[in-house]
Amino acid sequence: MVALSWVASAVDGTHDAAATYSAQYQLASGGGWAPFGSPIAGTSVSVTGLAHATAYNFQVIATNSAGTATSSSASATTSAAAPNVPGGLAAGTLLAI
Repeated sequence: MVALSWVASAVDGTHDAAATYSAQYQLASGGGWAPFGSPIAGTSVSVTGLAHATAYNFQVIATNSAGTATSSSASATTSAAAPNVPGGLAAGTLLAI
């Protein structure tokens, strides 16, 4: 999982507030963008279902009734997963000599 958070898009004399945001991710090695959690009403989202120990690129795009803004981007690498529990443990019998 990667937690993304951002500052709400600026409101000024030229730009209005974003109504929603959308998040996308891709492998850092390339490939297409995959959407996640769209639409997002707030300024954060947790991206789940990612592979362990893998580098990703993320982008967030603001949208309102006038259209879509250019994306904001970031990169992160997911952490490695803990190993599985060892199986097949057996204890033998010790013989006294």
